[in-house]
Amino acid sequence: MPDPVTTDPNPAMHFFPSPLPFAARSRRRLAALLAAGCCAMASPGAQAQDTWPAKPIKLIVPSAPGGGVDTVARIWANCAATRIGQPLVIENRAGANGLPAVQALKQAPADGYTLFIAGMSQLTVTPYVYAKPPYEVARDFEGVNLVVSSPYLLVASPGSKIDRFADIGKAAAAAPAGLNFGSPGTGSPAHLMSAILADKLKAALVHVPFQGEATALTSVVGNQIDLAPFIAGTALGNVKAGKIKALAVLGSARLADLPTVPTVAELLGSAELAHGSWTALMARSGTPAAVVQKLHAATQQCLQEPDVVQRYQGMHAVTLPGTRADVADYIRRDTDVWKPLVARLGVRND
Repeated sequence: MPDPVTTDPNPAMHFFPSPLPFAARSRRRLAALLAAGCCAMASPGAQAQDTWPAKPIKLIVPSAPGGGVDTVARIWANCAATRIGQPLVIENRAGANGLPAVQALKQAPADGYTLFIAGMSQLTVTPYVYAKPPYEVARDFEGVNLVVSSPYLLVASPGSKIDRFADIGKAAAAAPAGLNFGSPGTGSPAHLMSAILADKLKAALVHVPFQGEATALTSVVGNQIDLAPFIAGTALGNVKAGKIKALAVLGSARLADLPTVPTVAELLGSAELAHGSWTALMARSGTPAAVVQKLHAATQQCLQEPDVVQRYQGMHAVTLPGTRADVADYIRRDTDVWKPLVARLGVRND
């Protein structure tokens, strides 16, 4: 009698054809193998969860080494590597307000081996400073988790005549070409905040874009730039060392380390400039759900570890464990703020 497996009328089930007859025990073993194979094929997410990560993971960062987002990324990566069992290799792609970093993720396979620590700018501003947006956040990427939030700090160069916020208008009026202010790039939140500030103070401020926060900060310290807003953790060390002057906190509350520096809301009576920065861990759209969930769980654990919380607090950053849905909520909320402002100011980076 022919073997019932090899003569099954459904050829799709013949994963392991054989011309040799099987004993009953062999047939049972083959049936078990076929069942396991079918289950595995039907559950690619489960397969990904079982095998990922099998190699080091690339973490793209949209700032140069030493920038605020870079520091945030390194703290998270050090912890996450111990949670997921593979090292995270940081790749810094600064410039163009994070566009090279975003494009690197967009072009990567959706396998969980390339991730992106995104600043608020790349998710809510950068797409809208181009006539033809180079990417669409909701279509191209998937939010894994928020990481931290931090206020901005408006600072002045050490050699300027600006010692407090009230001096900006006077100094701008006395400068034939106006004051210059730096930012990490055209269309960055720092750029937009400075444009709002110029409008509020009726002051002439000339924008000078840089390739990331680190180079902009060096230029302020070196007196090449008069003013610039920085993420608080990026600027604080130089403020304490007397290398730059803190003028205002662009946030909702004063900083514990700088209790005499007022918030811009106190100074202007408006919360329009009280926008903190935040970062989020992003993956390519289409990344297996099991992989995204593993990353989310690891991030949740890291953001609640006392050592990680303390390190972020040292740079005036607050951890944001939250849910995956919070990433989309933050993106939607701040896009509603920045996108109309980009259009109103006519900011373009084409």
